[in-house]
Parts: sequence; C-alpha cells; structure tokens
Amino acid sequence: MSRGPRRGPRRQERSGNRPTRHRNGNPTPRSRDNDRTLGGEQIEGRQAVRELLVASRRQVREILVADDSERNPIIAEIVDLARSQRVVVRGRTVPVHCVAFGDRDAATQLEAISRATGGQFRFVPISGVSP
Repeated sequence: MSRGPRRGPRRQERSGNRPTRHRNGNPTPRSRDNDRTLGGEQIEGRQAVRELLVASRRQVREILVADDSERNPIIAEIVDLARSQRVVVRGRTVPVHCVAFGDRDAATQLEAISRATGGQFRFVPISGVSP
C-alpha cells in the first residue's frame, strides 16, 4: 500500500555541509578568513560591486572607479552607495590617445577627448582626401 508523496521538507545531509568537528566531538570554530562567501579580496564588475554594497554583508575597504560617474548611472549609484557606507572611492582617469587622418574638422573632437583625459593627439594630413 502506497501512502503517496511525502509532505514537508526532506532533510538531506551532505558531508560538505556538516561543521568540522574536533577530536573531542565538539564543532571547531570557523575562522573569519575561511568564511568568505565570495571567495576573494577583489570583486570586479559593476553589477557585482553594486550587489556587494547593497547586501552590506562584507566589509568593503575601497572601490576603484575607472569610469566617469557623470555619464554612467550605475557607476553614480555605486559611488553613492559607497559614500553612504563610508567606503573610500578612488577614481582613475584613463588617458585616451587619438590619431586623426586627413579631415581636420573631424579631428577637433578627437583632440578635445585627448586633452580632457590627459592623452596625446596627433593629426596626420593625407593629400587627396576630401571631406
């Protein structure tokens, strides 16, 4: 005779989920170094860093931003979350180096980008090129 499906949660014990036990049978205390859920010191990626700050489960020491926060709303949100948690936020400007060929009018935009980021600009005139 069948009773039908079992109701309620089934407990499955796995050896990996059991706490480590000392020789006397008592559980050994876990060290903080071994209890890292994400497994590292460095988290990369906008969404991963944002989720880390929103969860507030791990201490964040510093955030390095290599993007302009005024242009990207996700970066701006990360910076706001970090500052509200008193996390050091450091920015890094990436220099953009540009080379323009032929058209001097189009080259002015590239030159402005290079100057704004601390990069170098070069213009190479090409004869016979018409805009």
